[in-house]
Amino acid sequence: MPVYTFSGKSASGEKISGERTAESKAAMQSALRRERITVTGAIKEKGKEFALPKLGGGKVSAKEVAIFFRQFSVMIDAGLPLVQCLEILAANQENASFQKTLTGVRTTVEGGATLLQSFIGEGCWDEARVITNEDLHIGEGLSAPVMQDPKILSRERFFSDTICYYQNPATRAEKTTGGVQ
Repeated sequence: MPVYTFSGKSASGEKISGERTAESKAAMQSALRRERITVTGAIKEKGKEFALPKLGGGKVSAKEVAIFFRQFSVMIDAGLPLVQCLEILAANQENASFQKTLTGVRTTVEGGATLLQSFIGEGCWDEARVITNEDLHIGEGLSAPVMQDPKILSRERFFSDTICYYQNPATRAEKTTGGVQ
């Protein structure tokens, strides 16, 4: 069952914050209402906070990442080959740490690995969702990417699918929790 964080006020006006397990966000709100707690901050599922991956050892700003993906998208849409896009963007990157990461990804992709596996291998990921279905057998296809020692955040069932949420243990991104402690 997911764990939710909350902040609010009791019926006597005392500030309260904490963590509780509940089936869903709606069930959490209902339980707090029954306890006469007025929610003043957002109810958030723990472990689902947003964080940017730390590219290049954390020395790459969010602005640099946004610019890279915008340029990368335009180049791919224009029909440039993937390896050429990575080579051009790495060559024009002023941030040496980011340049080294992009060059590593380009080299790995050029060597025949998939782009996704290249980013995973360079540690350029923060969270991943892996959906598996034991009842579904395709036969042939591409192998799934391999993550080295990912930290599992949660696991849930959706019909016959199992959805696992993983976090890169090497990522030291600061999580934003919206002020909820």
